[in-house]
Amino acid sequence: MVFRRTKEIICYYYLQYLLLTALYMLEPWERMAFTSFLIAVLAMSVYTAYVFLPLHISAALHYLQLI
Repeated sequence: MVFRRTKEIICYYYLQYLLLTALYMLEPWERMAFTSFLIAVLAMSVYTAYVFLPLHISAALHYLQLI
């Protein structure tokens, strides 16, 4: 019962994603290429924020003499 509801929720959000980005008009391979590109960009953004953001925050706090 829980798995079925979870699957329905995932399908609902996937459909919303397709409708919002207008990917429903594309062929499956085009959808996969666009989604792969989007995931790659998001992953690189998260990684960059994880690596560089603490350094920048530390430098800003040091500049403001809060440390």
